[in-house]
Amino acid sequence: MKNKGRHGALDFWIFIFSVLVICLHSSNLLSVGEKGIWPGGYIAVDFFFIISGIFMGQSIDKKRDATQALGSETVEYVLHKYVLILPYYTFAFFFTFIILQIINNVSFYNMLHKLLLSIYNFLLLNVSGIMISKSFLLGNSWYLSAMLLAVFILYPIARKYWNLFSRVIGPIIALSIMGWFTQTIGYFGNWATWNNFITTGLLRAIAEISLGCTCYTLAQRLMQIKFTNFAKILLTIIELSGYFFVIFITFSRGATNLDFILLAILVICILITYSEQSALSKFFNNKFSFWLGKLSLSLYLMHYVVYSVMKVLLADSDLSYWNKLPIYFLFSILLAILCTYVGDLFRFYAKRAYLKVKKLIILN
Repeated sequence: MKNKGRHGALDFWIFIFSVLVICLHSSNLLSVGEKGIWPGGYIAVDFFFIISGIFMGQSIDKKRDATQALGSETVEYVLHKYVLILPYYTFAFFFTFIILQIINNVSFYNMLHKLLLSIYNFLLLNVSGIMISKSFLLGNSWYLSAMLLAVFILYPIARKYWNLFSRVIGPIIALSIMGWFTQTIGYFGNWATWNNFITTGLLRAIAEISLGCTCYTLAQRLMQIKFTNFAKILLTIIELSGYFFVIFITFSRGATNLDFILLAILVICILITYSEQSALSKFFNNKFSFWLGKLSLSLYLMHYVVYSVMKVLLADSDLSYWNKLPIYFLFSILLAILCTYVGDLFRFYAKRAYLKVKKLIILN
């Protein structure tokens, strides 16, 4: 069953790469001498940025004949993405805030002080550089912040010069920034470094969302080709082999210059997945895959509070890392389900409340 506007296979892989992030952050549960899993799991964020670029390209393609002012259209697109995230992010933010204050026995005054300092965190302006090291309540939200800010920068350029941007400007931006990463940092895992006027996380987002726009154009070409069943099987082998290779390499390696090779492999895999030329595309078009894709955001947001609480409560515990892992995964998944459910309710009732308030204060 094909859900309009969704790609089941893409949803499935988004979930898998969300799990890689969870595995990466399980390192917060390590004791002295222990070794964690998926130290290279940060590559998942690069996957997410490319997907964001594809979705931006998809949106621009649909609005090719629109006559709305470019500035208004840009703001509308960014606000739309923010509003989609907001219900789940709001729950994760305040749930995390309350729980962390309780387990750390924070005074009421300090709690209010921390909440005030976290305003830029809540507004997802983390990677702008404003109070980046002092007000981080939901640390992993940097990705959402970088994605929204990068889209704000890139959307009007891509919308006005789509053909030129997706074929020339986007690849040049991506190659230039990736070249800078290669020569200075050497890998993608660093996102919080301030480089005089911009954070490395925002640079990473700009590069890979630009790359995602190019991927969208290439995927459109790929969709137009009528492959034989044999060719589709070959594409499926390439797709799965690529994903499994990236997952395997990131399981055993942390920060490495192989990141740039892995990114190229991910681009090829994403092209095949998004174009739905894989023999398995129809297999993933089901409610479960769509649900996994929907759960991914909540899982990404809620695992932070789980390992933060476990670090405090199990600080003096004799439990090994491997004994902590099942607890960590279980509560991350349960809280992700809760976050998704509460977020859905919030979206439903917030929309109704908005219409009522609008009717109350604004004349037709």
